[in-house]
Amino acid sequence: MNGPYAIIFTGGHYDDHPDASQFYQSLIDSSSFFICADSGADHASELKRTPLFIVGDMDSVSQETIKHFKNVKQIQFRCDKDYTDTEIAISKCIDEGYKNIVLCGAIGTRFDHSLSNVLSLIRLKNEGVEAKIINYYEEIFVAKPYTEIEGKQGWTISFLPLTSSVTNVTISGCQYSLSSSNLQFGYSLTVSNVITSPKAVFTFDEGEVIVVITRPNGVA
Repeated sequence: MNGPYAIIFTGGHYDDHPDASQFYQSLIDSSSFFICADSGADHASELKRTPLFIVGDMDSVSQETIKHFKNVKQIQFRCDKDYTDTEIAISKCIDEGYKNIVLCGAIGTRFDHSLSNVLSLIRLKNEGVEAKIINYYEEIFVAKPYTEIEGKQGWTISFLPLTSSVTNVTISGCQYSLSSSNLQFGYSLTVSNVITSPKAVFTFDEGEVIVVITRPNGVA
């Protein structure tokens, strides 16, 4: 992230790698604003980190965590609301003036929530907010027309078109390169590439693309 960022802990999956706890703690400690959506607070408690706010309908966070964070501002919503707890947390970050947001725990066993969180990245980009989904193994973000990825040699990278076509695509610094190609929605041409250079570059003219970078096992 460029500049100050807000970080949201949601109620999805967190990694069990031995280095994962330190990874998440570092993300929180480097942030300027830390907020939890519902049971994301359980994970914050496990990491011994205190959010500034806990928001949501509180239907999945443990009562032990609620008591543990009794001095934290808790904003509770009805269960029959129009927005997910994660979207409420995102709105809170924007209300606080943040244009850079990191989502942790945004991918999990609820595919509907996971997909909604990924698609929200496109909406946020169109609203001038740069957001990423980050966990120990993956980074997910919206590609810019000129996107550089540095320091990720050996990581797997996929470019997923979310519009009917993405035009004039070029990929360099990866095992499989492209030049002046068009991507079509629903096809897997640019899934599971590998970054081979200190800097990979992805460019295109028109369309929307989600980038997924996946850490290889055993690489810190």
